[in-house]
Amino acid sequence: LHHTSLLPHASTSLAMSMEDGVQSLRDRGNALAGSGRFEEAISCFRQALETSGDCAEIWEAIAQCEMMLDTAGAMQRAVDAALRATLAAPGWLDGHFTLARAQINAFNAPEAICAYRRVLELDPAHSEALEELKAAEVQLAAH
Repeated sequence: LHHTSLLPHASTSLAMSMEDGVQSLRDRGNALAGSGRFEEAISCFRQALETSGDCAEIWEAIAQCEMMLDTAGAMQRAVDAALRATLAAPGWLDGHFTLARAQINAFNAPEAICAYRRVLELDPAHSEALEELKAAEVQLAAH
C-alpha cells in the first residue's frame, strides 16, 4: 500500500519535469529565433511539440519562423503550421492573424482574406488586420 501512494507523486513529478523540458525548448527556440537562427528555432519548437502534443503557441512560433526563412517551401510550411495553431486553439486571435499573414506571403489571397475576416470576428477593432485585409482584397482584385 505504501508503494502505490508514491505513484501519483512520481507521475506528478514526471509531468512537471516534462513541462519544464517543453518550456526550456520553447525558451531556447525563442532565443534562437530572436538571433535570426530560424531553422534551429524550428527544430527546438518541433522537439517541444513531441512532448507537449498539439500546442497552438508552439505551432504559431513555427509558422513565424518559417515565414522568416522566406522561401516558397517555407511559406507553405508556415501556412501548415499556422493552420495547426488555429485547429489547436480555434478562438485564439494570434493564431488566425499569423495564418492570414502566412497565406498572403504564400500568395493565397482568398485564404488570407478569410483568415483576416476571422481575426476581425474575434476583434473587430484589430487595425492591422483591417489594413492588411484591405491590401489583400486589392491584391486579389488585381489578379
